Amino acid sequence: MKFGLVMGVVCVFGMMGCSNDNGTNAEPESELLAATEVKATRIGRNAVRVEWKDNSRGEEGYLIERKANEGAYEARVFTTLDALAAVDSSGLLIDVSYSYRVQPIRYSERGPLSDVVTIRLTLPFP
Repeated sequence: MKFGLVMGVVCVFGMMGCSNDNGTNAEPESELLAATEVKATRIGRNAVRVEWKDNSRGEEGYLIERKANEGAYEARVFTTLDALAAVDSSGLLIDVSYSYRVQPIRYSERGPLSDVVTIRLTLPFP
């Protein structure tokens, strides 16, 4: 008899713990939105600063992808929370056009990609 009563109590508590009728216990995470106003500025002989407007709330950072000329995009830089710019200075070559796009990320979730911005590194600099 005692066993049946204990089992009944456990089931009731288990059901109550899973219920969330009023929705006040947790806020839904905000939607990830594409960055806008993306621009690329050459800041050194072989360095580019990529800046954007943050339109998302709740992102954990941004992924900046780069492609050279007509190649494929590759992940180049991961930023921290609330970053609005990143510097790319790894493997850039003169007389090559680089295209960048920015994507908000939250854990394994990826938001929409920004518009593409392209910059060509030429000499002389500056």
